[in-house]
Amino acid sequence: MVRAKKLSLILLLLLITACDDSKKLEVQPIDDVYGNQTELEPKEVEPTTYLLNEIMEKAKRGFVIGSEFGAMDNTINEVKEKWGEPDSVDRAGSGYYATYGKVGITFGYNEQGEIFDVRSYSKELQELTFTNIEEVVGRPEEKKEYNNDYIYTYKVTSDLQLKFVGPKDNEVIDHISVFNQKRTMKEEEPYPLEIKGTSNQLSHTAWGKMLEWRKNIIAFSKGEENVFINGPNKKMVALTFDDGPDTVTTSAIIDILEEYNVIGNFFFVGSNVKKYPEVVNRAYKKGNLVLSHSYDLLDWTNY
Repeated sequence: MVRAKKLSLILLLLLITACDDSKKLEVQPIDDVYGNQTELEPKEVEPTTYLLNEIMEKAKRGFVIGSEFGAMDNTINEVKEKWGEPDSVDRAGSGYYATYGKVGITFGYNEQGEIFDVRSYSKELQELTFTNIEEVVGRPEEKKEYNNDYIYTYKVTSDLQLKFVGPKDNEVIDHISVFNQKRTMKEEEPYPLEIKGTSNQLSHTAWGKMLEWRKNIIAFSKGEENVFINGPNKKMVALTFDDGPDTVTTSAIIDILEEYNVIGNFFFVGSNVKKYPEVVNRAYKKGNLVLSHSYDLLDWTNY
């Protein structure tokens, strides 16, 4: 009897609560409870931002877009095995630069063949400006001007630098470079030696001028990175060819050097260069050094 009374009382209370509008519970929709958890569309990333992020990520590993070879672990011989011989090889400072024009990639490598610089000239880069770069990547560690270009440099690791290079007149990026400073360190610094040799064919005045020039050029070389007097202390042979160019002899020498994969040093006479510019251009594109042997050869025995 007591249990029945208790049950009746509970039912009466529930009925009163249900009939009282002021006591109604408000039930929120599930979406409201969880912050409107409908599926959101992914936020669209700007193409330039995506490209810059890709460039930065590759640079941290020593690579640029368009190249499977980088500035951390690869050598120029590995590139040649897969890509073949480069279109041209140029000497610059203490290294060499091999250009693969069809893929828009240039590799800088040292005497040991280790790649220390990878440059990309991809057409994608023309979507970027220096303003884009600063907005996405931030201010560079270094800004400088070289000839008619701006160069923005970012340090991406302790050894690697990422450089953006473009003309000052429109600020559109021309190319990028991933540069490994550690691999450019020279094992052995070159040092100047005395220039020796005598001649009994020069007049007293001409011989005096020759000796004065030798003294001056040694002093000059100490302050210039790309001027070498007798080179490093290594067993090396320099093949030099004077007085050209012409269409027969010079062309034959270029072919022979290319056949044996040897770089020559061509000391051309300026007046002949004007006659045969195509020969000079060919010598240069094959990776040889093009040097000056004055504009006109004079008979120094008369001076």
